[in-house]
Amino acid sequence: MPASCHRHASGFTLLEVLIALFVLGFGLLALAALQIRTYSATRDAEYQSIAALHAEGLAEAMRANPKRTGVTNEPWSWQHYLTGETGVVGATTKACTTYDDAAQGFSSGSVECTQDEIAAHDLALFKARLESAFPGADEVKAGVCPSADLSAPPTLGSLGCDASGPLAIKIAWRVKVGSDTNQKLSASSGTTSSLREMGFQMRFSP
Repeated sequence: MPASCHRHASGFTLLEVLIALFVLGFGLLALAALQIRTYSATRDAEYQSIAALHAEGLAEAMRANPKRTGVTNEPWSWQHYLTGETGVVGATTKACTTYDDAAQGFSSGSVECTQDEIAAHDLALFKARLESAFPGADEVKAGVCPSADLSAPPTLGSLGCDASGPLAIKIAWRVKVGSDTNQKLSASSGTTSSLREMGFQMRFSP
């Protein structure tokens, strides 16, 4: 076999090397994009889990502090936990964290807390824990209100409260998203936003 043919068969041309580098680079970019999407999905799932955990914590506090209504077939009421569309605002002046065995109720120092004060403390603690648990969130809004329909998630603009219906615990927050997600979210409006709203809600079961 001639030497020229041998050299041609055993080597790679510059074009083949460039094609191989292009394919490798495209694969690496696809892998990076997949990792970004996976991270975003993992973070969203983590936020949903955190919201569910704190919502259930508030539900447990509500179950421990009901009021008697005196109405037939409706022995308990949780109206003192309602916040409406505004969500949890302000903070209670009493930290009702000490349980008094003699009085069989919570107190703030030596002063016994009323059921309304305990509810205010529970709600303030609920909101504070959410804000601490979502360090990457731009804003957090949460509340308790009647909600007949839970098909639409709550938002910062509207928690989705109704005039009547079963009670629901609702949480909405805004988080930052990557540039790729920004482009998809803003494609219809022609604007660019670096924030995305998320929501969680659960029916309160006594």
